[in-house]
Amino acid sequence: MLIDRNLQHITQIMCAVPEKKFPFALQVNSLFTCDEFEGEILNPDWFSTHLDRKGLDQVVSSVAIEAIHPAFEPAIETKQVATNGIFLECLVSKMDAATIIFLHGFPDTPINCYKHQIAHFWGKYQIIAPYLRGYGESSQPESGYDLGTLAVDIEGLIESKAHIVGHDWGGAIAWTLAQRSPEKVESLTIINGPHPAIYSKIAYTSAQIFKSWYFLLFQIPCLAEFFLKSCDGIGIRSLIHLWSENQLDADNVVEELTAEGVTEAALKYYRTAFHEKEFSEDIVEASTLIIWGLADRCLSSKNLEGVECYVPDHTLVELEGIGHFPTNEDPENINLLLASFLNQVV
Repeated sequence: MLIDRNLQHITQIMCAVPEKKFPFALQVNSLFTCDEFEGEILNPDWFSTHLDRKGLDQVVSSVAIEAIHPAFEPAIETKQVATNGIFLECLVSKMDAATIIFLHGFPDTPINCYKHQIAHFWGKYQIIAPYLRGYGESSQPESGYDLGTLAVDIEGLIESKAHIVGHDWGGAIAWTLAQRSPEKVESLTIINGPHPAIYSKIAYTSAQIFKSWYFLLFQIPCLAEFFLKSCDGIGIRSLIHLWSENQLDADNVVEELTAEGVTEAALKYYRTAFHEKEFSEDIVEASTLIIWGLADRCLSSKNLEGVECYVPDHTLVELEGIGHFPTNEDPENINLLLASFLNQVV
């Protein structure tokens, strides 16, 4: 199972890399039934000819990854990592370098959210991109969807220190991790992810409440699940297109989020947060980059007001015309901003 998911993840990243700039290649494993390509190195031309989004499942079912070709180290693999009493499915690129941990949000997956960034930073940093608790092949416990527990999940992935990048729910978890365990956070990058304390104060104001209608819908058992999963994930597709002015492909996300137990787990984030009354106002010590798409139809830019009270050492970059998903809507700019920030921190 993980072999197939590993290839699926890598091919999605390959689709995100600019033409002729693939930093890696795949070798077909002779143990699998793919005689036509046995022993060959699958280069970018092969993928551009044989691989498209609709044909991805056929490619994944017929080809399996043996290894990243030695000329294109470091290898990257999908693995189950034990942390905080559960397992998180993680895409891991193991190398002797500083670590970046990419935390996704909803409705999203680590590969869909960060495929452009993983491709850009692969080979420069050690990369860890986990499926959050309940997502993908990660554990789906009944409880533990509060921000404190979710932050401990991620803390268990860090050996010493790491650069943390978080979007949406991943941003909320990143804020919480930086507050709870400052010794683990080398730097913090937040992408359209509100500080929990600020969000809780404006959630029922006119600036945010009309954008948060889905939050209330998600509190209704059965109806919320039906909305998200029915008619080939029509609810998920609607949210993705509603929250961004830019056209985004939702197919990969719908397939992942409508898998067994994932929709129910994702809703537990919202249902748990609805009953959380207090959020930490501890100061974030880490140097922080905040990137915010101003055309976000999910989160008001009012979430930025007063952020300096919680994180004195921060840089704010506001992006005109970019919605809730900047990593996919404006990937080259995000890569440049993140690379420049990380270089300054180091």
